[in-house]
Order: sequence, then structure tokens, then C-alpha cells
Amino acid sequence: MSSHEEDPLVKERRKMEQIQLERDQQAFPGEIPAIPELPKFGDRFASFEVALLTLRALVIPITGVGFSPTPESKVSRSAFCNRGGSTYMEARRCGFKIVFRLDSTDDMWVVSKDSFFSHNHGRDRRIIEDPKWRPRSKGGGPYDEAEDLEKVSKSRSTFGIGAKTALALADSPSATASEAF
Repeated sequence: MSSHEEDPLVKERRKMEQIQLERDQQAFPGEIPAIPELPKFGDRFASFEVALLTLRALVIPITGVGFSPTPESKVSRSAFCNRGGSTYMEARRCGFKIVFRLDSTDDMWVVSKDSFFSHNHGRDRRIIEDPKWRPRSKGGGPYDEAEDLEKVSKSRSTFGIGAKTALALADSPSATASEAF
């Protein structure tokens, strides 16, 4: 092989990466629309679990993409877009993450300024084609936004969206908070 020829293994890897990128663009077309109801910097949650339930109920019906939490920690946890997993090439990983820090004065989990609220991909094609479609949860069953938001409404979180608005959003994934009433 001359110095100008590309190594066959490198060439094959680039070809496979290009094929995967094209599949991703078909599976997650366009861009994810703005989700104004997302937690914002400073929003507070009674627990990290309540924060995850809120994210699941607000984001999955719109994007079709779930979240992966970071391992247990007593002071800081994050929720990453599932499109950011280790099976994806670094350049294609989604950088969306919401970082929560425990406020020791009241034991509330607060959205940190270390969060990054932009996705680098579009909505899952399956949710575009069928708005009632949901990805499977880690437990194997479909997500249930109403059940998640019921748990959130019973918490002492001071998240910017009310449970009534969130439940209306779960019933109508294309609605915004202002349209929910």
C-alpha cells in the first residue's frame, strides 16, 4: 500500500460511520422543537427521581427519546439524552443533559447552570408517525406520562410547570403550556 492510499480498515470504518449517520438522519429527522416547559436553571425538585419523572413526562411525548441518569451521588446527578450513550461515536453523541445539585439547606435537587438544553438530532421517526408511540422503559414496559406526573404532583417540587398543565401536555403532546387550558 502506498503512502497515498487509505488503510482498508480505516476506509471501511468511515464507510460504516457514514451508513450509520444516514440511518440516524432517517430515524431522527430534523430538529427537536423547543420545549418551553422544560425545567430551567434554579427549578427545584423534591428528589432526583421526581426530576426524572418530570423530564420523562415532558420530553418523551415530544421527542420519543428518553434519558439515562448518572450513578447515585449524594450531591450531584445528571440526566443525559439516551442518544448520548457509549455506543455512539463521540461526534454524534447528543450533548443534552440536565444537571441537578442537592441544596443541603432544604434537601431539594436544583437544576444547575452546568446543564445543556440542546439536542443534536431530531425527533424519533416512530413518534412522528404515531404520536402515541413510546419507547420502552428500562423495566420493559411503555412510559406512562399520566402516572409519572401524578407522582410529581404529589411531591413538594417547585418546578415552573404545574402538574395540571403537565397532565394536559401528556394528553396532547403537540400542545404547549399556554394551549393546555
